Amino acid sequence: MKKLMLAFGVVHATIALLFTAGAIFLIVVGAQLGWHALQADNGLAAAQEVIEAIGILAAAVVALQIA
Repeated sequence: MKKLMLAFGVVHATIALLFTAGAIFLIVVGAQLGWHALQADNGLAAAQEVIEAIGILAAAVVALQIA
């Protein structure tokens, strides 16, 4: 039984690390998109890029909450 509990702990820690790594990746992608949107001209395309960056950052927050 102790081995089974240890196995569940290891699997849970591995999944938490994967979600954390995914969240960090999404934060980097969202920051790059946001930076690109700030460099773009004002207009519909820039607004769409900002909205996309915010959406990706929201997904990163959810991934961190799951982890």
